[in-house]
Amino acid sequence: MAKKEIKMDLWVAAQLDECKIRFDAQGSNVKEINEALKSASKRGTGNVGYPEYTAVIGDFVLVIEDKANMDKQIKLTDSGIIDMSVKAVTDYAVNGAYFYAKHIAQNTAFKKVFAVGVSGDAKHHIITRCGWMIVRATSSCRTLNLLSHSLSRILASIIPVMCWKRQPTSRRQPSRF
Repeated sequence: MAKKEIKMDLWVAAQLDECKIRFDAQGSNVKEINEALKSASKRGTGNVGYPEYTAVIGDFVLVIEDKANMDKQIKLTDSGIIDMSVKAVTDYAVNGAYFYAKHIAQNTAFKKVFAVGVSGDAKHHIITRCGWMIVRATSSCRTLNLLSHSLSRILASIIPVMCWKRQPTSRRQPSRF
């Protein structure tokens, strides 16, 4: 599985490069974000934890987690919100990205943080975006309405939708935006 994970990491990095997004792997060159990640263990130990990629674009932070298996894209609770159990956060792309985005929003001065979960491979993949914006104490993230329309437009202008247009056969989460 590790070889497949590395291939997915490289594919995501290539998409970011293609979209001309400057990113950092396994941490951040922004001192404040890197300091926050020193206590961001997904297992809740308070130790270091790093998402696959982070990027700062203006006053927005982008956090990306990826998984090689499309079945590991997102795990929701029975009420349709992101499951934040340790197992879900460690095993699922969106859950892990959301965990890191929330941690960054709560432990830095950055108030606009977007989480992106990616799973699959270069030919068949799912990309799900989720926002953790300004109001740090609450956030809503559901499969069918991951971001409000206005936030979706902001994110689409920041990330040219990670070049989704390149893969017309890719499976995507249903959305209203």
